[in-house]
Amino acid sequence: MLDITTQKLSVVTGEPEEGNFYLTLDSADSGIGEEGYMFEVNDRVTIRANTTTGVFFGTRTALQILMQDSEKIHIFKGTARD
Repeated sequence: MLDITTQKLSVVTGEPEEGNFYLTLDSADSGIGEEGYMFEVNDRVTIRANTTTGVFFGTRTALQILMQDSEKIHIFKGTARD
């Protein structure tokens, strides 16, 4: 992430706050399988998956979206299921 946004991010545990990236294995969606994820953006970016592989693929999506932004800091609000 540092290479793209030039911002150093900390890894913390606990409840997510506004502006955080929240990665969680707390997904009740069995339809996303082993590699799928839910990508939810509101006041934070939440990536939910059933496995660490799914979470990893979700982070790749976040990086791809950031790469498309000229300032490398914006992700539009919305929900995606992949």
